[in-house]
Amino acid sequence: MAKAEAFKGMQAYVGSVAAHRRSIAITSPRGGIFLEFDARDLALTHRMHMRDVCGVAPERDGFVCTDGTGRVFGTSTGAVTASH
Repeated sequence: MAKAEAFKGMQAYVGSVAAHRRSIAITSPRGGIFLEFDARDLALTHRMHMRDVCGVAPERDGFVCTDGTGRVFGTSTGAVTASH
């Protein structure tokens, strides 16, 4: 089960939620946080700080996110794949 401290820093705001295989991803643009949980037991498996991250969608190796500046990046590598 996800522990309360996993959500610390989100400033009580969720931007997007996506599910992929056995993972659930949550973004918080106000907190600049991407969280990934194991869908079986809701254990936190990945946490990244990304300024203004909001959009999230599943991709082959995890999730792809967008931010308020138009960047698109994969969470498995953190590499920017596009910028608008």
